[in-house]
Amino acid sequence: MNKIFNYLLSIIFSSIMFSMSDSRLITTWDMPSEYTLSTDYLNNSASIIDSKVKYDITSGLAFSYEHKIISKEKFNFFLGSEIMLGKKSDVSLAFHSMYLMPTYKINESSDILLRFGYSVLNSNDNFLPTSAYMIGLGSEIKMSDTWSINFFNTLHQTNSKENNFEVCPSPIQDCSQELMFSEIKYSKFSISLVYKLVKKEDNNSPRRRGRNS
Repeated sequence: MNKIFNYLLSIIFSSIMFSMSDSRLITTWDMPSEYTLSTDYLNNSASIIDSKVKYDITSGLAFSYEHKIISKEKFNFFLGSEIMLGKKSDVSLAFHSMYLMPTYKINESSDILLRFGYSVLNSNDNFLPTSAYMIGLGSEIKMSDTWSINFFNTLHQTNSKENNFEVCPSPIQDCSQELMFSEIKYSKFSISLVYKLVKKEDNNSPRRRGRNS
């Protein structure tokens, strides 16, 4: 799955080099938040040793590229990719995401945005899951032809990861291997500055009209 993710990621970023049309670069500041680590020792069966622990997580930067694949008067559709810098908590976490983003134009300066996609979780803890789905809802305000700002609430929910751990009932008994299942739920609020990559022909068109007039 990681190979597929890296392959798709390279396709999106290579499009920056070959096409400057209908694309956006986004710089995001994620606010301080928290994540929940759930541990299940009996694989979805209730147990007194199951746990759900919340950990604070720091703010941080993320960088995205989005390319428009459907363009309508009120409705647009983007394919995007986000690289998140590692955030400090009890462990270091970073969700790198591929997503689809439909947008709906409310008026000339405001849009509603929806994101849904797949994330890879990078962490310095091998017991944590490595993949997740993501969904987000936000709004965007246009400040000029090339600049806008958006606000997003995003949820990352990982898959359940199976791990082995050793149980030793007493010093005179043999130890045994048991299973545990862990998953993470991470929600964040973010503010982003969006820059639209303008087509070269759009930049030159006023100059051409000036010559023809």
